[in-house]
Amino acid sequence: MVASYGSRRSAQHRHRLRCHRPSPWILGGSMLMAGLLAPAEAEAQEFLALATTTTTTMQYMLLEPWVNNPEPIVWPQLPLLDLAATLRPTARIPQGGAVRLFAIGSSNLLWETWLEQLHLLLTRLEYQVPLVDSKGLIKNRTRPDATARCDDIEALDALATLRIAKPGWASWGFAFEDQADCNAAGFRPFLGHSVSCTNGWQCNPDLTGSDAFIRPSVVAEVAKDADVVVLSNWVNDFTMRFQGNACFEGGEVLPPEDVSLTVASLLTLIRAIHAANPEVAVVVMAKYPGAIGKMTGPVYTAINSAVRLQLIGEPKTYFVDFNFPTDEPMFLASRSGHPNCRGDRLFAQGIVNVLFKAGIINRGVATAKEEDCPIFAGCESYSGREDCCQAKAECWVNEGLCLNYSEGEP
Repeated sequence: MVASYGSRRSAQHRHRLRCHRPSPWILGGSMLMAGLLAPAEAEAQEFLALATTTTTTMQYMLLEPWVNNPEPIVWPQLPLLDLAATLRPTARIPQGGAVRLFAIGSSNLLWETWLEQLHLLLTRLEYQVPLVDSKGLIKNRTRPDATARCDDIEALDALATLRIAKPGWASWGFAFEDQADCNAAGFRPFLGHSVSCTNGWQCNPDLTGSDAFIRPSVVAEVAKDADVVVLSNWVNDFTMRFQGNACFEGGEVLPPEDVSLTVASLLTLIRAIHAANPEVAVVVMAKYPGAIGKMTGPVYTAINSAVRLQLIGEPKTYFVDFNFPTDEPMFLASRSGHPNCRGDRLFAQGIVNVLFKAGIINRGVATAKEEDCPIFAGCESYSGREDCCQAKAECWVNEGLCLNYSEGEP
């Protein structure tokens, strides 16, 4: 069943909005959503450590203080909203306001639906999502090239959201204003290392695409008109040491030094954006889990912790991490290593809830703890408990019912 998001629901499907108060934890001066694992300093050095998880609870990290919510308020019936939502009485962008989105990333913005799902989720929460103007400075890409056929594909296909998508690129492809310091062999000095000036998968010049590099100043000129900028442009950094280290001259770059390249690149781009407009909220997405076929493989807890720790204190900057279940298919068979519709939906919910916790928007998506929900007997068993439904990767709320949310491909 596909929702018609602009139509009124039938009377039997109209539900009162359930309100939930988030429970913040305090760790090291920063406030976390309940469920975030506290990273130890020693863990941040164990960059190759692999772990698995069975929870579908998403993790949130704010890198600057935020104000605790008072007791929740009860909102009246919402004609477009099937979701269980967390609410706060004040936020920078109130319900009905505009959330202008702009994303910078790699192939996950070409072959996945997470940005469309984020756009749609904000719409379902009754925000406007105007299109950010590319100003002719970047390619006016507002749609992915090819994605899975999600259950709500008609609604997703109707949306346009500006993005820079560079398959295979590392974060430093977005961190330099020119290539004047590239040597004859095509490498440049960067934090004591010699890094390839070729931006593409494994630094292969045949896979670079139409742009040799992306200037941070150009990104900032476009991003200054956005309310929220999402960065998913560093997920390939870890893999740049593969294939004989073609991306580095003079030997491989081992952890933690490769993470220092990531953080320096991210900060260059974030600070360029904030120099143009200090009010832009920048959300840095974690490196999502690896895949074993269609199932969740290694998770990069230590790498994500190391990046997050070094971003703490950066103004208007937020880090969002994700847990994928290990007992449900979460990845595409057709696009190795890329999350399917279910994974993309978790991405969208995670970003929305970071924006909510940061006080940027006043509505978030409620996700109940497993122990607070009835025994799971298929998605339909959670109908009427939207907060439980929304916590399951394989389920979604549609017209008042909890239904299976398919992978998006056979």
